[in-house]
Amino acid sequence: TLRQEGVSVSAGQASGSKPLRWAEASLSDLPFAGGGARELAERQGREFSGAAARRMGETADNLGPDVMTRAEDRIGGEFRRLSAQNTMVPDAGLGRDLSQVLGGYYMRTLEPQQKAIVTDLVADLGQRLVANGGTLPGETYQALRSDFSRTAKQNTGTAFGDAMRGLRDALDNNMTRSIHPDDAAAWQTARREWGNYKTLERAMSGAGEATQAGILSPQALRTAVVARDRGAYVRGEGDFADLARAGAGVMQPMPQSGTAPRSAIQSIVQMLAGGAGAGYATGSAGTGAAVAAAVAAPSLVGRALMSRPGQTYMRPRGVPADTTSKERVARALLGYEEQNGR
Repeated sequence: TLRQEGVSVSAGQASGSKPLRWAEASLSDLPFAGGGARELAERQGREFSGAAARRMGETADNLGPDVMTRAEDRIGGEFRRLSAQNTMVPDAGLGRDLSQVLGGYYMRTLEPQQKAIVTDLVADLGQRLVANGGTLPGETYQALRSDFSRTAKQNTGTAFGDAMRGLRDALDNNMTRSIHPDDAAAWQTARREWGNYKTLERAMSGAGEATQAGILSPQALRTAVVARDRGAYVRGEGDFADLARAGAGVMQPMPQSGTAPRSAIQSIVQMLAGGAGAGYATGSAGTGAAVAAAVAAPSLVGRALMSRPGQTYMRPRGVPADTTSKERVARALLGYEEQNGR
């Protein structure tokens, strides 16, 4: 899923091998190793954010304030354009939706003044329909639903906010059924992009250095998707379900507290390098070579591991299982040479 979305995946992430992921994390970010794992994580963050941005109709590698504001203005403008050239025609569905609002459980918990407000708003809507010959002009629909939405947002988490949201959804559903066939596709696109925008708005409202820089974390996306519709996420429905599940399952960083496995991997490389250095020379010079090899080895291995040939070798594709190690290395290097025009 991540590859199809254009998100880079390391060999360790693709294989699910924890030892390999520890090696990538602990060796490639050492001094002189090139910072491969860190660079990969930064690139993944931009690519993952870009995949999410496309779902609200934007082309960007981040979800910073500029991108989010641009999306909000563009989608809102599309709603206003389509509303202006369409008329809402009330139907039986509108009556059912409004009845559910007035008979909803939250109405029983409202303060008397709030209950009167909701009842008066429904009555006002009926009067407007009568005054306009049984229809509601698009501009009037847009103004009413904006008022309902704004009041609902101001009263988030309360019964009154739920009631206002119910009124807004009743209007939106009826307008969707009233849209002219020529505008139906554009209307559905705008509604889907707006819903995705609201999900990303929630995901990007948290703390964290990456979030403040406009980079979306898979865990924040998953949390926002579940908050909007837990059942849809569990069933794999919606535009974000697969992306959120793939990101949270594959891109989860290794624990920072993993001192033991990190040290073990570096120690093994140092030990092997020291032994190899000692095997090529004797005496003090040999000892010095062994020490130098042991010190430099982890950084060199980290650089090699995160290089394109190294990643290709550790994650072979289309290579028979009985292929020898030398053949696999040769195939990886040849693939790297061909990709670079040599």
